Amino acid sequence: MEEQQQKLKLTLVTPFKKVHEDLIVDEVRLPAENGHVTVYPDHASMVTTLGIGILSYKKEGDSDFSHSAISWGYCEVNKGSVKLLAENVEDKETIDLDKEKKILLAAEEALASNTLEPKEIVSKQEELNFAEAKIKLFDI
Repeated sequence: MEEQQQKLKLTLVTPFKKVHEDLIVDEVRLPAENGHVTVYPDHASMVTTLGIGILSYKKEGDSDFSHSAISWGYCEVNKGSVKLLAENVEDKETIDLDKEKKILLAAEEALASNTLEPKEIVSKQEELNFAEAKIKLFDI
Protein backbone atom coordinates (compact mmCIF):
# COMPACT_ATOMS: atom_id res chain seq x y z
CA MET A 1 0.00 0.00 0.00
CA GLU A 2 1.43 3.34 -1.02
CA GLU A 3 1.92 5.88 1.76
CA GLN A 4 -0.03 9.10 1.17
CA GLN A 5 2.21 12.16 1.13
CA GLN A 6 1.30 14.81 3.67
CA LYS A 7 0.13 18.19 2.46
CA LEU A 8 1.11 21.53 3.93
CA LYS A 9 -1.50 24.30 3.96
CA LEU A 10 -0.49 27.95 4.14
CA THR A 11 -2.86 30.60 5.46
CA LEU A 12 -1.62 34.19 5.40
CA VAL A 13 -3.70 37.09 6.67
CA THR A 14 -3.22 40.69 7.72
CA PRO A 15 -5.61 42.79 9.78
CA PHE A 16 -6.90 44.16 6.46
CA LYS A 17 -6.98 41.25 4.02
CA LYS A 18 -6.81 37.50 3.53
CA VAL A 19 -3.82 36.88 1.26
CA HIS A 20 -3.96 33.05 1.15
CA GLU A 21 -6.27 30.55 2.75
CA ASP A 22 -5.27 26.87 2.83
CA LEU A 23 -2.91 27.27 -0.13
CA ILE A 24 -1.25 23.87 -0.69
CA VAL A 25 2.53 24.31 -0.57
CA ASP A 26 5.55 21.98 -0.42
CA GLU A 27 7.66 24.27 1.75
CA VAL A 28 7.52 27.62 3.60
CA ARG A 29 10.51 29.75 4.57
CA LEU A 30 9.73 32.55 6.98
CA PRO A 31 11.57 35.23 8.93
CA ALA A 32 11.06 34.35 12.58
CA GLU A 33 12.02 36.92 15.20
CA ASN A 34 15.26 35.05 16.02
CA GLY A 35 16.22 33.69 12.59
CA HIS A 36 14.75 32.01 9.55
CA VAL A 37 12.58 28.90 9.79
CA THR A 38 11.85 26.38 7.05
CA VAL A 39 8.62 24.40 7.41
CA TYR A 40 7.85 21.11 5.64
CA PRO A 41 4.62 19.06 5.84
CA ASP A 42 5.90 16.91 8.72
CA HIS A 43 7.20 19.85 10.80
CA ALA A 44 6.69 19.74 14.56
CA SER A 45 4.08 22.03 16.09
CA MET A 46 5.36 25.46 17.09
CA VAL A 47 4.38 29.07 17.65
CA THR A 48 6.75 31.94 16.96
CA THR A 49 6.75 35.64 16.30
CA LEU A 50 7.61 36.86 12.82
CA GLY A 51 10.34 39.31 12.08
CA ILE A 52 10.47 41.70 9.14
CA GLY A 53 11.77 40.01 6.02
CA ILE A 54 11.05 37.78 3.06
CA LEU A 55 8.45 35.02 3.18
CA SER A 56 9.09 32.34 0.56
CA TYR A 57 6.84 29.42 -0.29
CA LYS A 58 6.76 26.82 -3.00
CA LYS A 59 3.25 26.05 -4.24
CA GLU A 60 2.49 22.38 -4.73
CA GLY A 61 3.92 21.27 -8.07
CA ASP A 62 5.89 24.48 -8.69
CA SER A 63 9.67 24.39 -9.10
CA ASP A 64 10.15 28.04 -8.11
CA PHE A 65 9.36 29.89 -4.90
CA SER A 66 6.88 32.75 -4.58
CA HIS A 67 8.06 35.62 -2.37
CA SER A 68 6.46 38.35 -0.28
CA ALA A 69 7.82 40.98 2.07
CA ILE A 70 6.21 40.70 5.50
CA SER A 71 6.38 42.73 8.65
CA TRP A 72 5.96 41.69 12.21
CA GLY A 73 3.36 39.12 13.25
CA TYR A 74 2.75 35.60 14.48
CA CYS A 75 3.17 32.10 13.07
CA GLU A 76 1.56 28.86 14.18
CA VAL A 77 2.60 25.50 12.72
CA ASN A 78 0.30 22.62 13.64
CA LYS A 79 -0.62 19.33 11.95
CA GLY A 80 0.34 20.21 8.39
CA SER A 81 -0.74 23.85 8.46
CA VAL A 82 1.16 27.12 8.66
CA LYS A 83 -0.94 30.05 9.80
CA LEU A 84 0.60 33.50 9.55
CA LEU A 85 -0.87 36.73 10.86
CA ALA A 86 1.34 39.53 9.61
CA GLU A 87 1.03 43.24 10.22
CA ASN A 88 1.64 43.85 6.53
CA VAL A 89 2.34 41.80 3.38
CA GLU A 90 3.57 43.16 0.06
CA ASP A 91 4.21 41.36 -3.22
CA LYS A 92 6.62 42.63 -5.87
CA GLU A 93 3.69 43.53 -8.16
CA THR A 94 2.24 45.97 -5.63
CA ILE A 95 5.47 47.76 -4.72
CA ASP A 96 6.60 51.12 -6.06
CA LEU A 97 10.38 50.59 -6.06
CA ASP A 98 11.25 54.31 -6.31
CA LYS A 99 8.94 55.12 -3.39
CA GLU A 100 10.52 52.39 -1.25
CA LYS A 101 14.01 53.69 -2.01
CA LYS A 102 12.91 57.15 -0.85
CA ILE A 103 11.39 55.70 2.33
CA LEU A 104 14.62 53.82 2.99
CA LEU A 105 16.75 56.93 2.50
CA ALA A 106 14.49 59.06 4.71
CA ALA A 107 14.57 56.44 7.48
CA GLU A 108 18.37 56.20 7.27
CA GLU A 109 18.69 59.99 7.48
CA ALA A 110 16.29 60.19 10.43
CA LEU A 111 18.19 57.47 12.30
CA ALA A 112 21.53 59.16 11.58
CA SER A 113 20.27 62.51 12.90
CA ASN A 114 20.46 61.39 16.56
CA THR A 115 17.40 63.54 17.31
CA LEU A 116 14.78 60.79 17.67
CA GLU A 117 13.14 59.64 20.87
CA PRO A 118 13.58 55.92 21.71
CA LYS A 119 10.09 54.97 20.42
CA GLU A 120 10.75 56.89 17.20
CA ILE A 121 14.05 55.04 16.74
CA VAL A 122 12.27 51.68 16.94
CA SER A 123 9.59 52.84 14.52
CA LYS A 124 12.10 54.22 12.00
CA GLN A 125 14.22 51.05 12.23
CA GLU A 126 11.16 48.91 11.49
CA GLU A 127 10.25 51.21 8.58
CA LEU A 128 13.79 50.91 7.25
CA ASN A 129 13.81 47.10 7.61
CA PHE A 130 10.46 46.69 5.83
CA ALA A 131 11.57 48.99 2.98
CA GLU A 132 14.76 46.90 2.66
CA ALA A 133 12.72 43.68 2.49
CA LYS A 134 10.46 45.12 -0.21
CA ILE A 135 13.44 46.32 -2.24
CA LYS A 136 15.10 42.90 -1.87
CA LEU A 137 12.12 41.29 -3.65
CA PHE A 138 13.40 42.89 -6.87
CA ASP A 139 16.72 41.04 -6.53
CA ILE A 140 15.27 37.57 -5.98
